[in-house]
Amino acid sequence: AAAAAPLPHSSEHVGALAGNVELAWLLRAQSRLEEEAQEVRDFLSQHQMDRYAAVLIDDESGLGRSLEVLKTASDEDLRSFGLPLAVRVRLLAALRDLAGAPPSTLPNEERGNSRPSSSMSMNSVNS
Repeated sequence: AAAAAPLPHSSEHVGALAGNVELAWLLRAQSRLEEEAQEVRDFLSQHQMDRYAAVLIDDESGLGRSLEVLKTASDEDLRSFGLPLAVRVRLLAALRDLAGAPPSTLPNEERGNSRPSSSMSMNSVNS
């Protein structure tokens, strides 16, 4: 004979539901973490810094696991990851742009500037 299904309010049924709810929550949380890490990977790739994705995302501090948190990073934070100065400068500028700092409207050549471009616009320098 087949085993009877637990009654809707039995402790066995409630325990099974709680386990299913917890598992569902954990799966959603894991999925959200993976999506946030992928956003960081995509952002770094767009700025030719994808080689640093693993260093940032896998760090135990969690600083590089989401763009929201990474936007709060300081130069000192990024230095602690072992990132070279040039990469830190580029990353901080890209994060400022992402956070809503006014982007540069003209490429360097059109501004009459012959130096290589940094991501900082004149507007952000003057503000």
